[in-house]
Amino acid sequence: MEIRLNAAYSICSYFLDTIDEHTATLKFVRARFRSNYRLISEA
Repeated sequence: MEIRLNAAYSICSYFLDTIDEHTATLKFVRARFRSNYRLISEA
């Protein structure tokens, strides 16, 4: 349990350190997913 908490904490701190990059990536992925989803639903 302790190890898992430490791992989660390090992942969270890493994520917070690189939040700007993640935000840009998420926006990009979301835009691509949205256009792909539209294509699938129209097909």
